[in-house]
Amino acid sequence: MKNFETFLKLHSDAVWKIAKKNTQRSVDGHTMLPSNDPWMQETVWDDYFEKVDLYEKNVSKNKSARSLVGVG
Repeated sequence: MKNFETFLKLHSDAVWKIAKKNTQRSVDGHTMLPSNDPWMQETVWDDYFEKVDLYEKNVSKNKSARSLVGVG
C-alpha cells in the first residue's frame, strides 16, 4: 500500500488527467456510467444498506418493546 500511496503522490496530476479523460459526463457535469459497465452489476452497497436498514428496524423494534415492559 505504501508504494501505491507514493506513486499517487508523485503522479497525481497524470492520474487525474487520465481519469478525467476516461470519464463520461452529462451536460450538467455529472459522471455517467454506461449501462453495460461491470460496476452496474455490483451489489455490495445495496447489500450493505439493506443490512443497515434491517438492523435499524430491529433496534427500533427492540426499543419499543422494552419501553412497553418498562425496560430501557
